[in-house]
Amino acid sequence: MKTQKSKSSGSNNWLGTNSQHSFINTISKRSNAMKNAIAILIFVLVSSLAFGQGTFKNNGTLINTSTLNAGTFQNYRTAPGTVYNSSTIHTTSNYVNSNGTLNGLTFNQDVTNTTGGTINVDGSYTNSTGFTYNSKAASLIRIGSALTNTTAANFSTDTGAVDYKAAAVQSVSATIKSNTYGALTLSGGGDFAKTLAGSVTVEGLVTIAASTQFAVGASNTLTVNATSPFSNSGTFTADAASATVVYNNTSDQDVTGANYYNLTIANGGTKTVNTGAATVAIAASGTLTNGTGIFDLAANALTTDATSTITNGGTIQTGGAVTFGAEHTIAGTFIYNRATTTQSLGAASYTNLTLANGTGATGQKNFPAGTVTVTGTYTTGGADRSYGSGTFVYGSTAAQNVLGGAAEPYNNVTISGSADTSTHKTVTVGNLTVANNLSISANNTLDFGSFTTAGALAGTIDNSGKTMWASSNTYIGGTGATELYGSGASSLVNGAYGSLLFTGAGTLSLAGATTTATYTLVSSNLTVSGTGVLTVTGDFDNDGIVTNQGTITVQ
Repeated sequence: MKTQKSKSSGSNNWLGTNSQHSFINTISKRSNAMKNAIAILIFVLVSSLAFGQGTFKNNGTLINTSTLNAGTFQNYRTAPGTVYNSSTIHTTSNYVNSNGTLNGLTFNQDVTNTTGGTINVDGSYTNSTGFTYNSKAASLIRIGSALTNTTAANFSTDTGAVDYKAAAVQSVSATIKSNTYGALTLSGGGDFAKTLAGSVTVEGLVTIAASTQFAVGASNTLTVNATSPFSNSGTFTADAASATVVYNNTSDQDVTGANYYNLTIANGGTKTVNTGAATVAIAASGTLTNGTGIFDLAANALTTDATSTITNGGTIQTGGAVTFGAEHTIAGTFIYNRATTTQSLGAASYTNLTLANGTGATGQKNFPAGTVTVTGTYTTGGADRSYGSGTFVYGSTAAQNVLGGAAEPYNNVTISGSADTSTHKTVTVGNLTVANNLSISANNTLDFGSFTTAGALAGTIDNSGKTMWASSNTYIGGTGATELYGSGASSLVNGAYGSLLFTGAGTLSLAGATTTATYTLVSSNLTVSGTGVLTVTGDFDNDGIVTNQGTITVQ
């Protein structure tokens, strides 16, 4: 019986050396017992290779379509080797693609660039100055220790996947082509952290296995582009100093709940929190940035620190708990939309504030003890609300509607933001009810329109700007102006005013003692009744018709 020689070239002969072949050919001519011994020897040789104890040195071209096991795979000997792998290469030690001089070429795919393979390395993958193409959707490199790559462009995995699989702490390399992974897996368990070593983009899925930690790392940016970018069974953190996570899909995208330093919602669409932790937390000095789209926290909580910042160019909406560490300034639109159970608002200066859903005490929106400022549009959407012990500020620099009526039982109200009294804040819906203090700042105007009363004003009232009335007024004192501009009959309530202006076309009557500290301008009709007393400290300017049946004193 002849023993067939294996086909080989140099060190690529994985069945043994030429001297080993000669030995086998010689002893194969002997007795059956010796043949059995030969079989055992061959089994030992092949078993050693199967369990991966030796070093595979590739000096030529390897086309692997099945399973190759070795201790170390070295893709060079006296010259660089070339690998095409469309199945599995497993090393129990390292995969060395380059020694810095001899640069191997590894294609983790077949020769036709059709099918990807798996390179499973229990130790380190050293690419150094070699070339690795992990470039098919099914291409996977699993790394048990470190990925070493000197030139970023030489390790291409912007389509393939890399799994950092060690049951140990690992650094996730950013020295890869275009700083981009096709997919990224963090596994190994043991509560060991895998930390980014630089800024990367992941086009596909980031998978965090059970009991595995993945951290973005200080000053690094993780950009995720997939519609559903995370499969998280472990722990994801991104709150190290200056760490940033960017959700960058051009349309709708899932967002994972986590602790962030900087969280950026980019490229429009609706980004919805529906994976990970139940709270999105922004760390001290960190920033939540929402671009032009919608950032929907769903029922998840949002918390910030006293030094956090919120930058919003679109819409942020939440049905969860909101805890602000500071009274942030929030542009765009912020919507509180929990439908059931109460929802607490964060103290902040909002551009547009919308309350949606929720009726009755169980669905009520509760204002904070601090200050809520609205500089744009305030929309209640039918939601029941309690203003608590805080202050509501209408702070627009432009015209603004001030909601009144029984549904708005304010505690404190401040009218501010305008540069001059020509810009009106106009009471709409119903009379204004304020349990404590009403403050109208200098240069600001509160126009009550046709409402004949300011409702229940129980506390301190300070008008340093201007109030306007289309008919009879409620007395609001202070150093500011009071203007009645109605076209019908009305009356001025007794009091000590900063100044009075009667500018309408109707007839205005005064009854009782009324004083003003500056001047009275009359461009319409003024009647001082027989019991009326009008005392002006300053000038009295009459451009209308004044009928005096009482006493007018200009002093």
